[in-house]
Amino acid sequence: MIAFLKPLMTWPILGAVAALAVIVGAYQYGRASMDAEWQARTLQKSVEMLRERRDTNEAIRNLDDRELCTALGGVPDDATGQCL
Repeated sequence: MIAFLKPLMTWPILGAVAALAVIVGAYQYGRASMDAEWQARTLQKSVEMLRERRDTNEAIRNLDDRELCTALGGVPDDATGQCL
């Protein structure tokens, strides 16, 4: 009798293992696609920040000493040439 039941008990176990394999595969696929999406968003944000920084650097590079002093909140002293 036990010999007859033994093959019947393996099918549910194999089914459970197959279902677990499908679930784990689907989870890994979803995680990989989310990682790719996150990486793309992060890269896009980095590019935007670099472009903003480039524009800021260019604007500051074009300022003379007096304009730079004023932009930084100082008061240019014409007599000494220093920023107060």
